[in-house]
Amino acid sequence: MVTITLANYEDAYLSFDIQEEWAKIHNGENRIPFVGLFASWDFAEKNSRLLKKINEYYQKGIEWVHANPEEAAGLAAEYFGQPAPVIQASFQRINLNYYPAGEAYQLIELYFNEIMKIYPEMIGGSLPDELFYFQDQ
Repeated sequence: MVTITLANYEDAYLSFDIQEEWAKIHNGENRIPFVGLFASWDFAEKNSRLLKKINEYYQKGIEWVHANPEEAAGLAAEYFGQPAPVIQASFQRINLNYYPAGEAYQLIELYFNEIMKIYPEMIGGSLPDELFYFQDQ
């Protein structure tokens, strides 16, 4: 959305970078968890091998996008109906990465603790327990 707006309106600008602002209050940590893969407990128990495979392909996909941004943007353009150059430009802003469970846990806990300070109802009023997090074993 941001990249499309910036591309279409010459007077549009970024008033601030949320990752920079996040880093200012979190000792330089600018990674904000904004996407995750979720499954019900029942599904995860019955399909742990499938979840491992999904995680594996997700990680490989991210690595491929980083290594082939022009080709990735071309493919995305077919499905998202946006010009490939706009999509490719957005790759610089979206911070698309894969984090192993332990690292992801720390990032998510940091994020959820901030939510708990301002709007705890958003996450059910309490931090999730360890069953919330998939452990790739």
